[in-house]
Order: sequence, then structure tokens, then C-alpha cells
Amino acid sequence: MAKEMDNEQKQHDHARKQLADWIAAYNEDSSHPTLLSLDDIARAEGLDFDELIDKLDDIVDSGTKLNIDYYLDDTYDEDQIDDIYDYFMESDTDDIDKAMDELNEDYTEEEIRLVRIQFISEMAN
Repeated sequence: MAKEMDNEQKQHDHARKQLADWIAAYNEDSSHPTLLSLDDIARAEGLDFDELIDKLDDIVDSGTKLNIDYYLDDTYDEDQIDDIYDYFMESDTDDIDKAMDELNEDYTEEEIRLVRIQFISEMAN
């Protein structure tokens, strides 16, 4: 039983590293005129968008930097991004549930989670 759990953890870690490497490669490789959207990455990985956000959360929480500014800028209003980012700058926690309580009426969970991912990548990693 422990061996099965260890194998599952290794597979999960490997998949997480592959996804992080893939995103990092597209973020850093200037030969790509356009970056893959997170929607395209989710489809390519066979994930729904919430599952992709979960994986991105895991990646940045493990200390790996990601740059999803391109996606945020293309998808959301700059003022919305700034408001959520400012919340995390002023907050004493990056807890998503607390952020949802504070911001949920004005912003979707998806917006808050994605801006948090970018915030953690820039400020904590």
C-alpha cells in the first residue's frame, strides 16, 4: 500500500514538473510570437480549467516561479488585476478562502486564484 502511494506521489510530482517546465519554456522562449493560453494548456493536458489552476497553485506553492501575466493581461481588466494584487500586498495572508471572503462580490474565484498565482510567483518565490 505504501509503495502504491509512493508511486502515485512520484507520478504526480513528475506531471507537475512537466507542466511547470512546459509553461516556463513558453514564458522564456522569445521565439514564440504568442504564448499558449492557459485554456490551450488545460486542453493539451486533458484538464478542465479548475484542475489546471489547482496544478498551477501546487507549482507556485512548491517554490517554482510562473509568469502568467500574459494571460491575466489578455483576459482581465487591468484595474481588476491591480485591485486583487493590492489585496494580497496588504493582506497578512495569501489564503484563498480569506481572499474570497473579502473580494468575492467583485471578482470571481478564478480571477482571485490566478492573480494569487502571479503574486506568489513574483513576491514569494
